[in-house]
Amino acid sequence: MGNLIIKPNTGGLLKLQDEGGSDAISISTTGNTTLAGTANAIGTVTAGNLSNSSIVYPDGHVVQVASSNGAFNGGGSLTATGDTATDSDANGFTVSNLTGGNYLFATVTGGLCRTKSNPTIGYVYFGLVFKPNTGSSTTVSAMSIYSRIATVYLDYAGVAITCAYPIPSGVTSVIVKRTLTSASGVYGYWSSGSAFYTPCVVLEVLS
Repeated sequence: MGNLIIKPNTGGLLKLQDEGGSDAISISTTGNTTLAGTANAIGTVTAGNLSNSSIVYPDGHVVQVASSNGAFNGGGSLTATGDTATDSDANGFTVSNLTGGNYLFATVTGGLCRTKSNPTIGYVYFGLVFKPNTGSSTTVSAMSIYSRIATVYLDYAGVAITCAYPIPSGVTSVIVKRTLTSASGVYGYWSSGSAFYTPCVVLEVLS
């Protein structure tokens, strides 16, 4: 059987209209197809490009995932006694191609945490610093350990934290860094290195 060909005059558009006379499907002279309504049961899409900036995705859609199994391993451990210690920019984990208005969710796991308090007691706080390519940094605390009086180091399991950061308008990249704050007289420690890997996973989520 021969093919059924529907073809407009040269320079014209091929249109299928609804009962009210409005275009339901329109095909341009270059083959671009426009659907006026909802395409139902279109089957399996096996080719194409869904990265066009005009496509609207729902809030909560994951835009990108960035990760490193050895994040923060190059700059050594963090120690603080009554102050704050933070990774250098060079030892941070950089996430690029960001869009302002979205959210970053950064998860860091691993690294031995240790405290010691003598003669005082207090908290040690573990968190992340988000440093954008423009504007001010934001610190988010996510975990704390209450250190009682001890003359020896008290070791705990690895750190496991997740922090959320709203990406400001105009920001296209962010450096994620660990930060550690301890109360006066309290020793806090967050290790890193080949013996205590600290993997980092960052999700950019549409908001």
